Amino acid sequence: MNAQTRVANELEAIPRGTVAQNMYRMVYQQARLNGLGSRPETGPTSEDAHAFALLTVREQHPDFTPIRDIRGGLDDDVEPQRSHR
Repeated sequence: MNAQTRVANELEAIPRGTVAQNMYRMVYQQARLNGLGSRPETGPTSEDAHAFALLTVREQHPDFTPIRDIRGGLDDDVEPQRSHR
């Protein structure tokens, strides 16, 4: 399965919604595709992409909690004040 198809399948579990939810989907998609680049075995996992997307969205929407139908666990563990840049 190629990276585009894999990420498209993962995005089926992350519905569209509010501006923050759509921003989360966009950032997740880009982070995940980047992680599945030329060396996916050493790149970020889907949970890494989730954490990055969550931090990014929470910079503008501090109370954001994503809607996703996949294994969770990081939503409350990620500090909204931490900068990823």
